[in-house]
Amino acid sequence: MPEKNSIKEIEKEIEDKSKALIKLKKDIPKMIVLVIAVMFVLPYFPLRRGSLIEQYGYVNAILFEAAVFIIAIPLVTVFTLRNMEQEISQLESDLEIKKRLEKINDKEV
Repeated sequence: MPEKNSIKEIEKEIEDKSKALIKLKKDIPKMIVLVIAVMFVLPYFPLRRGSLIEQYGYVNAILFEAAVFIIAIPLVTVFTLRNMEQEISQLESDLEIKKRLEKINDKEV
């Protein structure tokens, strides 16, 4: 009877998460272009007290958004990448433990 987290399942999960991490790293330039495009359109969206253009003017609204995005986007990206790398590392250590336990169990039998 196979275990819930067999070695093959853990290896498959590591492979899937590694592919997702590579895909995310490749999508970073697309995300930057999208954020820049959104920065120029966002001042037109209505808010409670009027749009950002009405409150600050177009140039100031874009500068405000740029300041927010320059801080927020790298933080979110770094935390996401770090989280995925930690998950992969944890799975790799789990896999190593499973292999060692299996090796010990084979020697005992």
